[in-house]
Amino acid sequence: MISDRCVGLRAVAALVLALGACAPSQRLAPTVQLLKVASDPSAPLPRPTLPPPADTNDARAYYERAVPLIQAGFNLDTADMALYWAARLDPDWRIRFMPAPW
Repeated sequence: MISDRCVGLRAVAALVLALGACAPSQRLAPTVQLLKVASDPSAPLPRPTLPPPADTNDARAYYERAVPLIQAGFNLDTADMALYWAARLDPDWRIRFMPAPW
């Protein structure tokens, strides 16, 4: 009878340990936190870094930051943020900075 009780306690202990290991974490992984911030449409995108002499309130500076990134085909998320901020700082920036399609 004692051995049956020990087997039962061991089974319960193993179950508690297994369930404890499977419990969801309350902390979000850094990538999930970034996705949570990025999925909030009311939150503005963070401003990408600009070279030191650039004016962070100038739409053209953000446009000029985006162009080489797009042409190189890397850091496209940074280019997207730069174009977002160019448009946000100056809604008519496309008319002045982008060449005409014809």
